[in-house]
Amino acid sequence: MRRKIIRQGSSTLTLSLPAKWVKEHRLAAGDEVDVEESTDALSIVPLGKVEKAGRIEVDVSSLFPLVNRVIRAKYVKGVDEISVKFKDAQQLKDIQQRALPDLLGYVIVEQTARSVLLRDVTHPAPEEFDVMFRRIFLLLVSMGDAFEKGEKEASESVLAMEQNINRNVNFCLRLCSKRVVHQSTAVQSALVLLELLGDTWKEFANSAKGQLSAELRSLIGKYNRFFHSLYELWFEFEMQKAVALGKKYQELEGLLSNPKVGSKDAERISILRKLSSNSVVLLGLLLSR
Repeated sequence: MRRKIIRQGSSTLTLSLPAKWVKEHRLAAGDEVDVEESTDALSIVPLGKVEKAGRIEVDVSSLFPLVNRVIRAKYVKGVDEISVKFKDAQQLKDIQQRALPDLLGYVIVEQTARSVLLRDVTHPAPEEFDVMFRRIFLLLVSMGDAFEKGEKEASESVLAMEQNINRNVNFCLRLCSKRVVHQSTAVQSALVLLELLGDTWKEFANSAKGQLSAELRSLIGKYNRFFHSLYELWFEFEMQKAVALGKKYQELEGLLSNPKVGSKDAERISILRKLSSNSVVLLGLLLSR
């Protein structure tokens, strides 16, 4: 649609916003928007308008084993209050011990014998997204560091970090759903992929009982340096660095395809290859932003 530019004063030019678009995004006079400038276009993005998803009721009595996934889906969608009906004490225990730890801001504010009311008690700000997003990358780097250094309790540390990643990813996706921040599809897809990388390190932790060989730790180190470079590139992009990182990935894949490790490490090498292949998808998402 076309809009006419209007002069106000001696040097100010203004443009009216389409009424339908303003209504859809619930904007009013005084609200802030983010103006994104490119070579030949301007994009206007609502900023800080928190969507109110209200209160819903969910009966999870017959939803085993999807109880936690259903609650998580409502959280990520941006629902502020969920009245959850459950079948027995075991389902309540699952909600308390398995669902809630991954849902930052959700607490039980009311409880009966067969239901709980979950409510978001946070007041998220847009700047929290970038902090959380960076933290997810750094947690994944720390996971690799723990195994590369051969830390005695590496597996236990990684399992704890994996839950922290889940919590941060869920929170970031929730901020996107509630329009606290505006993020591209590529960034939201990256969040899902980062959670998958955390799950893959969890798989490695569960297989890595006992001492890791020096050869295996060396390969972990090479992967971890590749991933750290990917992290830096995500927040400060340069095309030539992206090209160099693509070459590093090819070298890494060559090493993982023909590793000089014992047969007992075959399963762990397979998991490392999974980490490597999923990480290069992140590079593709970065190029598509």
